[in-house]
Amino acid sequence: MYSRYNMARAHNPVFNVVMTNVPGPQVPLYINTHKLVSVMGTAPIIDGMGLMMAIFSYNGQITISSTSDAKSMPDIDVFNRYVLEAANELEELVINYKEEAGKKKKKGKPASDVFFDNIKKFIKKDPKAIKADSGVFQFNITGPNPVTWSVDLSKQPGTLR
Repeated sequence: MYSRYNMARAHNPVFNVVMTNVPGPQVPLYINTHKLVSVMGTAPIIDGMGLMMAIFSYNGQITISSTSDAKSMPDIDVFNRYVLEAANELEELVINYKEEAGKKKKKGKPASDVFFDNIKKFIKKDPKAIKADSGVFQFNITGPNPVTWSVDLSKQPGTLR
């Protein structure tokens, strides 16, 4: 009944702000060998709506396009500046968080230590499981926490350093 009798025309919408997020392709697109640099979104303002924000992602970037009713929002340029400043602040916080997380990982114990600690426990628990003259092995672990392990199985019970 609502649609049939056009009831939507009889009143303003129950909202005044609409935000839409359109995920776009995350790879570069080309038109006749020319790279598409950016994609912007837009949407119409209907009666009673004050602000429409179209958020579109493309190739690792996000664009936020604001459309407004001048009576509802005469300072859209100020609003857009605040959105840009907030987005830049959020990006800076994310970058700093990732850098701090990377520093914390570097200071910690390498993940390979767990593996070699378990080998140590195994050798200590059952030294006869290692056959004499099995060899000497060196492991050079690379990554954020480089470490070198030497496994000497040339004699029982075997050693790890």
